[in-house]
Amino acid sequence: GINAEYMGTKTADVPLPLDVLYMLYYILFRNGRFSNVFGTLSFAHSHANIPNSPCDLQFHWFPTALKLFDLDKVFIMNRVYKDSKGKDVRPKNGICVLPTILQPKSTGSIRLASTDPLAPPIIDPNYLADKKDLIAMIEGIRMTRKFVSSPCLKDLIKKEVLDPNIPFPADSNEYLEALVRRLAHTLYHPVGTCRMGNESDPKAVVNLECKVRGLNGLRVVDASVMPEVPSGNTNAPTIMIAEKISELILKGSS
Repeated sequence: GINAEYMGTKTADVPLPLDVLYMLYYILFRNGRFSNVFGTLSFAHSHANIPNSPCDLQFHWFPTALKLFDLDKVFIMNRVYKDSKGKDVRPKNGICVLPTILQPKSTGSIRLASTDPLAPPIIDPNYLADKKDLIAMIEGIRMTRKFVSSPCLKDLIKKEVLDPNIPFPADSNEYLEALVRRLAHTLYHPVGTCRMGNESDPKAVVNLECKVRGLNGLRVVDASVMPEVPSGNTNAPTIMIAEKISELILKGSS
């Protein structure tokens, strides 16, 4: 994603980490950093010139440079945007936009580490193994730059905050590829480890009623049964699956 610095002070200039004052500022003036705590979402096509192409990019807009609420620890930016002296180069007043691939082509793996059932498994997310993911992420950053330079935002933005550790021009593919490789991370929406499918699907772990194939009296009812990650968050689809299977179980018991 990219961080951008505000031209002016559009947020309350209150010393961190006094979050209570941010809250009071919002209550009194209906403005400031608590007016939109966790940002907004937008969706786009990385290949808009291709007819009927799927919507494969999601953009997370944060009204902060992710220094607040320890969000930068989640998005690892606190380990990236630092100069040679270890100083964080991100502004106090700013925004952050994170493009996200909704349908990544790269596939990771989970393997047993040993015969010990309590031993942590070996998890390899295998990020960016498919070059199509890298291309889509680079396009997502280019689209983000177009968004923040649009008429409704360009007068508010002072500059993009660049990663000082990448020795390439900011508008080059080399810079964007290096930025993606340094910042790419998960959004914690894993699916598919107990894939749902019909009897002809050799990769399916559970059938269409979430019953584990080859075993009696065992179901898996969570996000792991989704054959593919949905184009959005996994919370609502997981609830839907649970409601559906609960209904099937109740009908069967009656």
